[in-house]
Amino acid sequence: MDTLLRMTEHRPWPLLSGPWVMKQIWHDLVFAHWPVSNDILRGLVPPVLMLDTLGGQAWMAVTPFRISGMRAAGLPALPGLSRFPELNLRA
Repeated sequence: MDTLLRMTEHRPWPLLSGPWVMKQIWHDLVFAHWPVSNDILRGLVPPVLMLDTLGGQAWMAVTPFRISGMRAAGLPALPGLSRFPELNLRA
């Protein structure tokens, strides 16, 4: 078992008992958050989705990072396809 997977004391849940589907490593994460007017955000988010608020205030989160070693379980990482930048935007 990977040394990193043996470190479980920080986890609020146990490791999965079934097989892993994929593996990836995240690098250089940044978690940036800004308050946004509920009215502005409501106009950008489909009505069927609830706004996630804290104390009645909506927030936007931007999380840029790099992924490496992405691969399906039991297979090697594919050259040119297993490392790339990613940007998550959450409202």
